[in-house]
Amino acid sequence: MEDSRKQSSLKMNLIYQMCYKILVLITPFITSPYISRVLGAEALGLYSFTLSIVNYFLMFVYLGIDNYGCRVIAETRGKNDDEKLKQVFWEVYLLQLITGSIALAAYGIYCTFFVVENIELFIIQGIAIIAATIDINWYFAGTEQFKLTVTRNFIIKLVTVGSIFVFVKNQKDLPLYALIMVLGTFGSQVVMWLFLKKEITLKKVSLKGIFSHLKPNILLFIPVIGVSIYHTMDKTMLGLLSDYTNVGYYYNADKIISMPLGMITGLSAVFLPRMANLVSSKGLSAGQNLLKKSFELNFALACSMAFGIVAVAKDFVPWFFGTEFIPCTSLIAIFAPVLIIKTLSDFLQTQLLIPTNNEKIYTVATFCGAGINLVLNLVFIPKFGAWGATIGTLGAEIAVLLIEGILSIKLFNIFTQVLNNLIYIIAALVMYVSVFMIEKFLFFDYFINVIIEVLTGVVIFAILVVPYSVLNKNCVFNKYFKNFRNQPPRNTL
Repeated sequence: MEDSRKQSSLKMNLIYQMCYKILVLITPFITSPYISRVLGAEALGLYSFTLSIVNYFLMFVYLGIDNYGCRVIAETRGKNDDEKLKQVFWEVYLLQLITGSIALAAYGIYCTFFVVENIELFIIQGIAIIAATIDINWYFAGTEQFKLTVTRNFIIKLVTVGSIFVFVKNQKDLPLYALIMVLGTFGSQVVMWLFLKKEITLKKVSLKGIFSHLKPNILLFIPVIGVSIYHTMDKTMLGLLSDYTNVGYYYNADKIISMPLGMITGLSAVFLPRMANLVSSKGLSAGQNLLKKSFELNFALACSMAFGIVAVAKDFVPWFFGTEFIPCTSLIAIFAPVLIIKTLSDFLQTQLLIPTNNEKIYTVATFCGAGINLVLNLVFIPKFGAWGATIGTLGAEIAVLLIEGILSIKLFNIFTQVLNNLIYIIAALVMYVSVFMIEKFLFFDYFINVIIEVLTGVVIFAILVVPYSVLNKNCVFNKYFKNFRNQPPRNTL
């Protein structure tokens, strides 16, 4: 009975998380065309550059608390000790408060002595550091209260979107756009404290207890540094070695990949506390089936979306961002494999390495990837701008996946799982070729072309995958399509 309830709650959490990620996916579809046309590539590049600087300070706020907090709360919750849960929460959060205060002070020093231009924009972006300092999403993730976080985020997103259309009218409104975005984040963090007081009361903790969480956080923080180098630093180096227009191109191309990636990796966020709890109580072997199901789901989504994005990019980019951003088309083609590769590496990190306390593998992989990305950026960005940064990111992600996969092969053989699920790559490739051929015969406007291409791609992918799902009882989609097939016809009389 207990296992049944857990399965049911996992399904509901997946639904909640999927709904929110769909909202996250849809929101840029509403705002990006407007913002790209109103602000332009250069202003967007400036926004992205200043945000990339702030992200370095955000790293030190979180350390590894986002993942560590979720894991330790999930483990403590499994022991059914409310007092211990309160103690762990306050120990972890006070550590976060200390790191946040240090980061905020350091950012103030940076703005005072090193920022010469666009100081207003830098100050506004700095509010994100305060928001991160009061962020307790890790607690609600650890207790698997995804309905609450999804509802909160949904409302905040709606308010943010509405504010953008009402207040942002031209390039001069760039600071206002940045303020709207950062206040949305800040507001969403404040709201969660209103719900926390129903579950967690004040509890006295010791400095020893607080700093007992420092070491495991640092172990998770070290790979965060590596990740930032080949993600955040791309935009920073573009701004320093190229120009803000190239940053704007890279920003929008990255956004097209990040939107579906965020939806997919959001599924991993749901599985992390469940895996941590399962591994803690029953060992890794008990979670192998869950890992295989989760892998297949992630892989199927990543393959279909990556090939689909490339297939429609030629018509999608000028329709979505405007003709100023047509150079993004070729960037997206280089970026698309990152969607698949990053999905697999995130799967290993979030659902395997962190729940099993194998952060060292994660650390080694990310720093190797960071080093490769740094070298490739230095070589290619001065010559090719945004395209050079994209090559660097692709190289880094490949390196990270290979290292993580090889070092964790005894825990979970991801290479075998890729081979077992080749049907999704084949289906996605056939879909891409079909859409590419059909595109040559389309002479409508960009919007109509995109609609036809998307519908064609979905139909072709489904034609190939659905029969496989019905025939293969081990397929993660089997029961859904099998049940659909076996449903008796409705009585229409």
